Amino acid sequence: SDRFVADFIGVMNFVPGRVDGNGVQATNGTKITGKVPATLSSGASAVAAVRPERIRLFPSPDTANRVAGTVEALAYQGLDLQVHVRTALSQKPFLVRVTADAADRRPVAAGDRIELGWDAADVRIFAD
Repeated sequence: SDRFVADFIGVMNFVPGRVDGNGVQATNGTKITGKVPATLSSGASAVAAVRPERIRLFPSPDTANRVAGTVEALAYQGLDLQVHVRTALSQKPFLVRVTADAADRRPVAAGDRIELGWDAADVRIFAD
């Protein structure tokens, strides 16, 4: 699979970098853990991708992938809240989709510093 396929299957957050062991070393030095395809060798240019609904706000301490960011914008889409978070991982803000119930239990606002997290199993790694 490649990034074209990832773009085709829907909205995803992309983190560019290089293959490093069990994941991708982002250009800012952050390690994103996930299953590296056998076709990608260590040091190869790659992109780690994660879907917005697989990212959690305020993750538990044992979550494999964690990154701090600043909430830029909030937008309701049906019963979900889309949270746009600026991180050091990519030029585009991360898009996080949470249920309205979850957003009500732990509200966030533009300007808030928060932490995002997602499991290694939710990461897809593609050649870049």
